[in-house]
Amino acid sequence: MPGEDFDRHLNELQDEVLVMGSMVIKAINRSVDALKQRNLTLAEQIIVPERAITVVIGPSGCGKSSLIRSQR
Repeated sequence: MPGEDFDRHLNELQDEVLVMGSMVIKAINRSVDALKQRNLTLAEQIIVPERAITVVIGPSGCGKSSLIRSQR
């Protein structure tokens, strides 16, 4: 039924948003640590997961979401 599909898609989207939120929190915490320590190597390691977050959100900030997980 259409209502069931909508609910399922909404639940999937909610799960993806929660995962993205977790990824963002980790990236922010690691970024703060890198800045405090003035650690360029640590800062560079944040870029890969950050790109995964960007891909999930998409360039326009909308559209069908698909979670891209880093290989780390």
